[in-house]
Amino acid sequence: MPFDISQLRLELSPGHHRRLLGESVDKTAMVAEGQATCFVTGISPQNKDDVMNSTLLAQLAANSKHNRETEAKAWYGYYKYVLEHVGWVVSDFNFAAKNLSDVDVAVNKVVIDFMEAYLDPTQLVAMKNLIESLRDEKEPAAKIFSTASSDGKNANFQIGCCSQDRDSNFFVLIGYGCIFLDARHGSSAHSS
Repeated sequence: MPFDISQLRLELSPGHHRRLLGESVDKTAMVAEGQATCFVTGISPQNKDDVMNSTLLAQLAANSKHNRETEAKAWYGYYKYVLEHVGWVVSDFNFAAKNLSDVDVAVNKVVIDFMEAYLDPTQLVAMKNLIESLRDEKEPAAKIFSTASSDGKNANFQIGCCSQDRDSNFFVLIGYGCIFLDARHGSSAHSS
């Protein structure tokens, strides 16, 4: 059966009356529910909106099928399915666990350490700025991200970096994290 976007069920998270999208003043970073994305210079406003709208659609559709915090692997499977069917080419998608229970480390440090292997210096600076901005609890975008990506015990979030190559091919690198703090899962982080 062909994919029919009109048949997707979308589940708004609790408090759905709040804004789903937020952005930095200069639009170098944007938040859509539990995904925060930075943009390297040169990305058109239309491409930025397309990335954020399609990832928001994928999140809301995945929310309707699986619990974001407790069924993370299945949630990501559906998130990926929707992105692929709205035109994304997903070249790699791995789900690997990193146990954090024996380590006293900040999540932002784990994310940066992971992303360093995939980002060039310009992208890495943009990513560090994005992560730093998410730590400012007074920022509306940071509040949206925090509320949508965590239930207080567990977290499931996506951090992305968008750029274009010299031929104007558009690339989005998305890392994701799932942190489980309850007794059933221990304390771990997943990333791709």
